[in-house]
Amino acid sequence: MHVIPSRHQAGRIRYLAAVIIAIAVTLAASPLTASAADDPLAPYTVDGVTPRGTTINLFDYWLTDRGAADNIDPDNIADLGINAGHVLDFNKNASRSAAPYEANLDNVNKWTASAHPRTAIVASTLGADGYPALSTTLGGESLAYLFANTGGPNKQAFPGVTGLLQVDDQGYYSYNSQTNFAQFNESTNAFTLYNAGGVNTGGASPNGQFFPFNTGAQVFNVSGGALQRNGVTSVSPVINHYFGMTMATRFIQQYGGHVDESQTTPVTYNFSGDDDVWVYIDDVLVGDLGGIHNASSLEIDFATGAVTVYWDRNNNNAYDAGIDTPYQQITLADAFAAAGSDTAQFAGPTFADDTYHTLDFYYLERGNTDSNMSLKYNLVSIPESGIRKVDQNGAALGGAQFQLFPADAQYQPIGEAVYEGTTDPNGELVFTNERGFPITLEQLDAQYDYMVLREVGAPAGYRHPGDMHLRFENGVLLSTNEWDTGAWSQAKLTATATDPIRIDNGDGTISVVDPSGGSMFAVIMKRRSMSAPVDDPANWAPVSGDALAGWQVGADNSLASIVQAVRATPYPFALGTNGAYQVEVDNLPGDVNQYYGMLANNGEDTSGAQYTVQYYYVAGSGGADGASARTIHRILTEPDAGYAGFSYAYSVRLYIANIRNGFLVAKTDTAGNPLAGATFALYRRADMVDVTDSDTSDTTGAAWTVRGPDGNGTVTLGVAPGVSPVDEATTGDDGGLAFPTAGHTLDPGDYVLVETVAPDGYVANTRAVPVVVNDQGVFADAGVADDGVRVDLGVGYLVRSMVQFAADDDIDATLHDVTAALQTSATAPGESAAWRPTGETTHLRYAGDGNLQYVPDGTGYPQTLGADAGWSRLTVTQCMEHNMASSPKQNLDGQDLSNLFTGSVIVRVADRRVDEEEPDQPDDPIGPSDPSDPSEPSEPSEPSGPSDPSDPSGPSDSSDPSDPSGPSDPSGPSDPSEPDGGDADSAEPPEAIADSGASVVTPIAVVAALLVGAVVLLGIRHFHP
Repeated sequence: MHVIPSRHQAGRIRYLAAVIIAIAVTLAASPLTASAADDPLAPYTVDGVTPRGTTINLFDYWLTDRGAADNIDPDNIADLGINAGHVLDFNKNASRSAAPYEANLDNVNKWTASAHPRTAIVASTLGADGYPALSTTLGGESLAYLFANTGGPNKQAFPGVTGLLQVDDQGYYSYNSQTNFAQFNESTNAFTLYNAGGVNTGGASPNGQFFPFNTGAQVFNVSGGALQRNGVTSVSPVINHYFGMTMATRFIQQYGGHVDESQTTPVTYNFSGDDDVWVYIDDVLVGDLGGIHNASSLEIDFATGAVTVYWDRNNNNAYDAGIDTPYQQITLADAFAAAGSDTAQFAGPTFADDTYHTLDFYYLERGNTDSNMSLKYNLVSIPESGIRKVDQNGAALGGAQFQLFPADAQYQPIGEAVYEGTTDPNGELVFTNERGFPITLEQLDAQYDYMVLREVGAPAGYRHPGDMHLRFENGVLLSTNEWDTGAWSQAKLTATATDPIRIDNGDGTISVVDPSGGSMFAVIMKRRSMSAPVDDPANWAPVSGDALAGWQVGADNSLASIVQAVRATPYPFALGTNGAYQVEVDNLPGDVNQYYGMLANNGEDTSGAQYTVQYYYVAGSGGADGASARTIHRILTEPDAGYAGFSYAYSVRLYIANIRNGFLVAKTDTAGNPLAGATFALYRRADMVDVTDSDTSDTTGAAWTVRGPDGNGTVTLGVAPGVSPVDEATTGDDGGLAFPTAGHTLDPGDYVLVETVAPDGYVANTRAVPVVVNDQGVFADAGVADDGVRVDLGVGYLVRSMVQFAADDDIDATLHDVTAALQTSATAPGESAAWRPTGETTHLRYAGDGNLQYVPDGTGYPQTLGADAGWSRLTVTQCMEHNMASSPKQNLDGQDLSNLFTGSVIVRVADRRVDEEEPDQPDDPIGPSDPSDPSEPSEPSEPSGPSDPSDPSGPSDSSDPSDPSGPSDPSGPSDPSEPDGGDADSAEPPEAIADSGASVVTPIAVVAALLVGAVVLLGIRHFHP
């Protein structure tokens, strides 16, 4: 069996790249809500799909109450529910008004009594907010109240719904309500498609109506082994009439508006339905089917640029000249010119080749009788590259502001920013030129060799790691300072099969197979030895797994190893929009520039290739589970006479992580037992009043002390009347709480944490804790020794953009082991801070639990390091002392990796009982020397080197339950190194607690997890960049 890099990879790779990013979703079956055993209708369902590059959002509207019957208009309907205060009405008893068909305030809510649409309801371009807006004649109101992906008065939104469409053997995506009743399932955010049309017509339309918020059980019976409509009509009280839908599809124009290079199949977009439908391309209105009307139709032919609005007399969802009645016939170029939009991306009446576009579809059902919907298109999706902003858990972050600078080879910015952009709610960064068109990565590659991407505005409550250094290599965008910033380019391969599919029979013969008679899979291959020739088949082995759990390389290139990889990590082909079978291999392991195809395509030496991708056919209907040495065959992808071979597109997405700011407070008595009922307030430092040399008459009366700004002396602070804290919380039974609390953010700045209410029977600690938040992290001042305040630090979690370096796998375990070192400073973090090492370190390793949590790397290493005086921080570096025998690692040579970890800060504040003797207050134990000087015993409660954290005879305070270096107190947080101690998944995030109506007090599991390292638990989600 030959498994070698293919020649096709040298000449058939296209680099299709756009800064606009769509979350690539492979075709997937629509989940059903019940099994056949539970639901008698389940056997009569069909699978739906969600195309790559397409996002569908669904909306429910109502007039009185959601779920109330709406088949009769209530009184004063124009002032009720979704109608109130708006021009557009949802109603049943719409009066008739035919010509003039152009909208005005008198006829906009009247039925046209035909298929003729009511034009000019909306403006010719999307509004500044990205949504349709009413025409100036109708007042110009934005329709964001209907189409924004948020709930609102008399509206519920369901963004990102799946499973509505089907795909045929020609690559067309379609839905037709006359053929398949669609039931939307709120619990799964997905459609169930039935194999028959549901809901009889109550008007003049055919049977088979589109009412997504009704169920199959409401409209069907089973009789004779088939679904039968049960008599419910479009005017029955059970029908939910008022709803809306949007669909956004990103596509590429190529081959003169055809799906294939031979230009035999044009790209088309067809819709038929009622009521309002507006289709925009690149924000320009190209299809206007507005108004309350009978089923009207739209066809866009991207080969000719023709746009036709018509009455589909023969109901085939295609314009037939001489049969159908046209209402409007224009071209795409006409629509853009009429809107005053730039036509630079046109070639005659249609778009030029190799241009990228977004089609936005807006649909409203405002009438109260029939609802028809038929949609069919074969737009060609884009193997997209781009930039995406995420938080430390991999969740999308909108609102981050960026500037892009050209730079020299040392990444010094040259001149002013050339582009600016802000991430959208999906975290996608879109740069546009002066005409408003998206800037593609190909265009950037042609203009600049080196670039600096600067985040000039982080989302509220987040910090960013600094400038990102970018360059292009082999047509893909790479970050060159990923170890400083956590910005990483994750590669993806999109492969397209070309008929016929030919397989190697293993005996020197070749067969042609029908893809529908089996399944096709991609398999990533890794070179086993760089000293053996690249074209030696025995030198390659399959790769399975993923970045989060780790990649595993097979023992050899035998069929048994290939079968194992296909079963473990299947990358299946599916029918694409161009009618050909395609596969997307997301999250490619390793460096994309070390893939054979990338090197060959760019004319570089392929002898250094470390990876390639091979393709296999599995006969039969068993899919990946049916793979065996008997059923699996390698697909021949190399071009030769009469065979074009496979085509490929490599793309990358640059992930940039922000870390949410936060810290934990652990409240104890002087013996280390957790205390409930202590209230802490967080003030901005600028809102505090210095009352050191005055009385507190100008304050609320309470006062707290802090060290002087140079680390010496004492300053007394009070709060001016009328000043409110930026955040406040009370400890629960576990003695813990987290800042920020739900609904708050911790923005960069200087703060002061104070205890405002002591637990019953205790005296509040009058030591204030200064807190500084900046782009390097969150810092807290432990004050002076023996003042009841201590700060413990942990590395936290690895940001998910760097997930592929964490696992102990066969590809890259560079970040599997790290060393954390404690540093302290007498002065606050900033340019004047003098950070000095204390000599205390700990060694940690990736826990391998999928949460990117790090735990001690062996006995004797503490989970956290801390200080009971002064400011402190941890520096994180790669550990080359552990796990070197089994894991491949890049040697980072002492690189500071602190920006790659969320970090954890735990401020521990102790209160004495009212009957407990007050200790002497140290006024200046730090003096002029730096407390971090290792020659001074500034850390009496921590060992100077690794020690057994469970040894009660060690210098750690074994009675303190929040000190993970000591044994756990049964009433306090458990040892985070134990299985139950640091499981972040078991800890409910503060946001979830607030949402459930509970208090903002953090439960004990959260305290334990925070001690392990979570800054603020947002919920750990699986993230595959």
